Amino acid sequence: MHSYLKAIGISNLISKRQLSDMVEKLPANQVFTDKMVYNDVEIVEKTARFGNDFGIIILGTMNGNEFDIDYYYPYANGMVMGTFNDLSLERQIEDYCYKGVCEDIRVGVSLIFHVQNSFSCFVKRMNGEKISRCSDICFTGISTDGKILFPLNIGEQAKKKRVIDNLNRNILIMAAKQGDENAIESLTMEEFDTNSMINKRIKEEDVFSIVDSTFIPYGIQCDRYTIIGDIKKVSESVNEVTGEKLYKLVITCNDIPITIQINKEDLLGEPLPGRRFKGVIWLQGKIS
Repeated sequence: MHSYLKAIGISNLISKRQLSDMVEKLPANQVFTDKMVYNDVEIVEKTARFGNDFGIIILGTMNGNEFDIDYYYPYANGMVMGTFNDLSLERQIEDYCYKGVCEDIRVGVSLIFHVQNSFSCFVKRMNGEKISRCSDICFTGISTDGKILFPLNIGEQAKKKRVIDNLNRNILIMAAKQGDENAIESLTMEEFDTNSMINKRIKEEDVFSIVDSTFIPYGIQCDRYTIIGDIKKVSESVNEVTGEKLYKLVITCNDIPITIQINKEDLLGEPLPGRRFKGVIWLQGKIS
C-alpha cells in the first residue's frame, strides 16, 4: 500500500490486485487512459478519479491483453498556480516518473517535488520536445499527519513591515547569488540578529508564537517537507468509493501557494481561514 493513499480516502488497500479490482469497478467516465510505445513496449498511464479533483495515477505496461502495474500513487489537483524559474526535471531510475527541482528565494532551499503529469513530460521528452525552465506550477501537499494552529496576533503595521522586510531580503539574496559581498555580509548579520532574538524569546514563549511559517525538508526522501502555513481557503469532499471524508486546504507557506489534501481523521483541530496548518507533506506539482 502506498503510504499516502489515506490522504485521498483509501485506508484499507493492501495489494495491487485490490487496486485493479477497485479501478475496474469505477464508471468509464472516471478512468482516463494515455499510452505510447517506447522500445517496442506499450506504456500505459491510467488516471482513476475517486472524486472531482483527486484519485490514483497508475503506470504500467501491456503484456498481451493484460495490464501489468509497475507503479501507482495518489494525486490531488492544486487550486492555485504560481510561476517559478530555473525548473529542471530528472527522471527516476526505476520508472517513468519525474522529480522536479526549482529554485525559489522565498523558501531558501531548492524545491524538489514529484511531477504529477510525469507521463506527459516523458512523452514530450521522447518526442524531442523541450520543457520551459520558467513554468507555471500547481503545488499540492499530500498529507497524513497534520494539525491546526491558532494564528499569530500581528497588527496591520507589523504585517506591512514584514512584507517590506521580505522584499528587501529577497533582493539581498538575489544580489548575494551574483557574488555581491555587501549583500552576503548583510544577510549574515541578519541571521545573527534573528538567532539572538529567537534565543531570547524561546525562554519565555512557545516556538510557534515566534515562527509563523516554515518549509523544512523532512527525513531522507527529497520531496517530503515539514511546513507551517496560513490557511486561506477550506473545502470538504468525500471519496466516492470508500465514503471517507477529506479536507482540502489552500495555504500560503513562505508566500508560496500550496493546496493540502488530507483525510479528516488525520487532521487534529478544525481548519478555518486565518488559522495555520502544520504537518508533514509529500510535495507534488503539476507543470503547466
